[in-house]
Amino acid sequence: MPRLVGAAIAATAMLAAYGAPASAAASSDQTIRSVIDYYRQNPGCSRAAILVGTNISGAESIYGGGLVNFPDGHAEFAGPETTFQIGSIAKTFTATIYAQMLAEGRIAANQPVKAYLPAGTAVPSYRDPDSGETVEITIDQLARHTSGLPRQQAQAAYPYSDDRMLSSLERVTLRTRPGTKYVYSNLGTALLAKALEHVSGQSLADLVESRITRPMGLAHTRFFSENDPNLPTGIDRADRPADPVLSTWPAYEGSGGLVSSLGDMMRFLAANMNRAPKDGPVTGVLDRLQAWQSVPCATQLEGGQGCPSIDTGLAWSRLRSKVPGLSTIWKNGMTKGFSSWIGFVDAEGSPASNSGVVVLANQSSCPVGPLAACVLASINERPLAPTCLPPVKVGQ
Repeated sequence: MPRLVGAAIAATAMLAAYGAPASAAASSDQTIRSVIDYYRQNPGCSRAAILVGTNISGAESIYGGGLVNFPDGHAEFAGPETTFQIGSIAKTFTATIYAQMLAEGRIAANQPVKAYLPAGTAVPSYRDPDSGETVEITIDQLARHTSGLPRQQAQAAYPYSDDRMLSSLERVTLRTRPGTKYVYSNLGTALLAKALEHVSGQSLADLVESRITRPMGLAHTRFFSENDPNLPTGIDRADRPADPVLSTWPAYEGSGGLVSSLGDMMRFLAANMNRAPKDGPVTGVLDRLQAWQSVPCATQLEGGQGCPSIDTGLAWSRLRSKVPGLSTIWKNGMTKGFSSWIGFVDAEGSPASNSGVVVLANQSSCPVGPLAACVLASINERPLAPTCLPPVKVGQ
């Protein structure tokens, strides 16, 4: 865990810097603090506690802070152990379990997903309009967002059970031919999670605990539960306390149902950067998680970012547009009251990535992805976008 440095934590103060060489930390600390301060002026972040963690060649630092309120009425400053909903970052946990089962030979990537779901599940398929060929969705396409499934089922309403999700699949139409285009799909990852449960005979919660959180010591990472006294209140896009429950839970928990802390996410980040023990649950399957397939995009990326094409791995994506001149591997998340981002610079032939960032905020409208890009640019000594810092006035 980090050691605290300096005065008491304030809304815009640096929380901690631990293990970092003095030269590396000093070169970007002030810039990172200034970026966070500037983003706090963004209306979308005005009520957010923002936590930022960096990993520079294995040396970690934590910045930011802010006051968070809890359901029982008390408030406290956010720190490394404060939990946040991490939204779609949960997909990387589901994908990690899938990669483990691939390595164990319990699942074959090119098999139709219906082979791994309860008998009789009517998984939609694609009928080619020219050849008349019927194309089935493979389980690997669910993990890569290339299945053609839509974002989610329109009829989803809380509580949304597994049975309701599976029985309504017959009414779903594929947007594109499976395997040909990137179509971001919460439904796809939810189905992947159900397949993992069916094959293993375990719940997703048990799989995540036994295969990831317990081996890695992620003590604050768990699935969302109603009336959780340790989960701060999120702020929605209308600047009001958010309802923490999403309409598609619990059936879609594998797509976005996890709660975690910055400390836990920093450990998870390090593992995906290949900076963790080689026998760890993530490190052992990085070759599968980061086996890239380049496909054109049929939809925009999360946050409305344009996407002509993308390198898609298992839940993770790789782009060159996040930080100037750098290939970035990343995943973001958003719920009604929280936003999150995790990513790192592609090692590109090196044994491990040399820089990564996690950003957590308890306000859904806070643009954590652009903030993370600013931080990554700073720690890699790249030019900062004009949106990273306030413009310098003439004469200053």
